[in-house]
This record gives sequence, C-alpha cells and structure tokens, in this order.
Amino acid sequence: MNAKKDLLMRLKLCQENADDEVTELLEGIDSSLIENATVRREKDKKVFEKLNSVDTASGRMFDILYDDIGGFVNDRRSITGYAGLKSSLGAIFANPLLVAHVLAPYCTADIDFESYLNTLRAGAKYVLTFDELVIYIDPRRKIVNR
Repeated sequence: MNAKKDLLMRLKLCQENADDEVTELLEGIDSSLIENATVRREKDKKVFEKLNSVDTASGRMFDILYDDIGGFVNDRRSITGYAGLKSSLGAIFANPLLVAHVLAPYCTADIDFESYLNTLRAGAKYVLTFDELVIYIDPRRKIVNR
C-alpha cells in the first residue's frame, strides 16, 4: 500500500534527525505501528478532517520534517529568497516531502516520492492515528491502480 510506504519513508527521515525533541515526538511511532496499523477507509470528509485535526502520528512526522526542510538543502545561498520559497511551498503543498521534491536540484537526501505521489494522484488522503491508518478518497476521483 502506497500510504504505508510513504509513512515508512517519512519515519526513516525523521529518525535520521538525532534531536531530543524529535525523539520525544517519535515516542510510540515506529515501523511496527505503520506496518500493523488497521486500515480503514473513511467516506465522510468531515469525519476524516476531524481525525486529521487532532494529535496524530503522521501529524508529528509532518512537524518534524517541515522543521527540517532546510536539512535537505546543500547551499541555501544558491536559492534566491530561500526563506520565502520555503514558506510559500509549505503553504501551497502543505507537505514537507513535496517541498523537498521541488527543491530536489539542491538536495542532499535521496528521497523516493513515488509512493506519495501515486497516492495523491489517486485522489487519496490519509492520516496515521495511534490506532489506525485512515484513508479518505475523494468520491469525485476515479482510483487508478498502477
């Protein structure tokens, strides 16, 4: 499942950030949580958004990676207006991995975005709580299996 691959990749990137605050945020989040999470499809967008607005495992990983976007970049001086670019991309994509993807020419990390992008193309959004992986698929989108 693409969502699980994406979450495992994010977790790996988070774990590479050796910081006490990160260690605290990752408490209880490991590969077994992701691999063994019960997968539930949620058809109600409001229910999904409510789940997505509380403290979640994927939300904690988002926070760590968003704060660490700068770590993906070799030389910030080579990007005019780096701070503004980071801010704009964060607002547009609301996803730190996509920000890193756009900054790929400047990146040091070797990141595979395919699993995330395939899920996004399929019209799916997901959130990993501490109990389950909840997937919402926009009913207007047609799921494409690749």
